[in-house]
Amino acid sequence: MSRDTCAWELISDTLDKPELILPDEIVKLTEFVKSIEQFKGGNTEFAEQFCAYAGVELSAKALKQLMNRWRYQLEERFVYFKSSRSNGQRFLEIRNIPSSARDESAVQDGRNPLP
Repeated sequence: MSRDTCAWELISDTLDKPELILPDEIVKLTEFVKSIEQFKGGNTEFAEQFCAYAGVELSAKALKQLMNRWRYQLEERFVYFKSSRSNGQRFLEIRNIPSSARDESAVQDGRNPLP
């Protein structure tokens, strides 16, 4: 909203640009997972490694919320993750499955290629 005219200004039109603009953290997460190929361990450990790589400060909970919110966009970039819980601890399995190695039928059927 313009303070001078007290009117809203059009910044962009989603009809003209329907693609979503990914947060920088998700772009960096995609790059990070592609560089490590896979991770299996605790959420906190993964968040610490990612934050060191990306130069950001995010809690494990905040990172996981971002990942859940942008899950489909991550999968479009061949980054898949699965969460689990055991004895009160939260675990994460995340990996990059390049197009040449993924099961094309699983992706087309909407099944997560992680076991």
